[in-house]
Amino acid sequence: MAWLTVPEMTEVELAEQIRWEAEQHLAHDLRSVTLGYHVVARRPAEGQMDVVLVAVERDRAARYVEVVRQAGLRPTRCVLDTTALWAWYQQAAPAPERPTAIADLGAAKVSVSACGAAGTLQYWRVAGRGGEAITERLCEQLGLSRDEAEQRKQACGAPAASGGNYRTGYRAQGPVDDARVERVVEEATEELAQTLRRSISFINEVQEPVERVWITGGSERLPRVTRHLHRAFEGKAEPWPRFPMDGLDAGPGIDPAQLGRWSCRLGVALGLCCDPRPSLEVPGLGTRRGLGGWLRSLFG
Repeated sequence: MAWLTVPEMTEVELAEQIRWEAEQHLAHDLRSVTLGYHVVARRPAEGQMDVVLVAVERDRAARYVEVVRQAGLRPTRCVLDTTALWAWYQQAAPAPERPTAIADLGAAKVSVSACGAAGTLQYWRVAGRGGEAITERLCEQLGLSRDEAEQRKQACGAPAASGGNYRTGYRAQGPVDDARVERVVEEATEELAQTLRRSISFINEVQEPVERVWITGGSERLPRVTRHLHRAFEGKAEPWPRFPMDGLDAGPGIDPAQLGRWSCRLGVALGLCCDPRPSLEVPGLGTRRGLGGWLRSLFG
């Protein structure tokens, strides 16, 4: 992905120019990748415009498409998670007035997208590993199996019911006591929070300072992660606000109310519903637009 500032031009001219720009800014053999781009902002007074350019290896895109098809779904478009988050941010905050960083706490990675006061995507980066790093540390330091480490991680610091965790139903057993688990999880989540803080400090040096941090992704549900981030950012970090889904025809078997309760963790998935740009033209994929249609393709 690359952020470009180019002279203002028409869409036709940009389509002709973009491959040359890709050759200058992307360290890829363009014969092996598929390209996508989107005009983020036009600045007529300066005679310039900002363009985000994305590329993905054709073989990698084909593997993702095949996995989705094997799951019984019909893929329609290949979109980067960063641009999907940006698209959902524009829906959730249609009149943004504060520079905002979006922290997507996934399993494999943590990514950060920064949006300016006007709602434009200004910066993005991968800030480190996500929830899997905590699981692996529990396995390495305490000798837990992967399944047990995942359960203990999710139970750590969460409200309990009937002696077990209300999310997992897990009850601590065996020689590894809760205090040792909590100590490892505490250290790992503190490192995650500080890594994210360093990333946003860097963002503040190259663009207008971030005034709030919205947290999304599956690892957001881990109580200690949210608490550490809230402290690291001096109260500026908060879960992504829930988005009402009442009245949405999302297809059979999908409860809009439940989807609304999960929306704070589904930033990327819901961003795909918003026709995010740029998208990558992957051979064999059609185009379907509209929130209901995208949800049916994602969850149906």
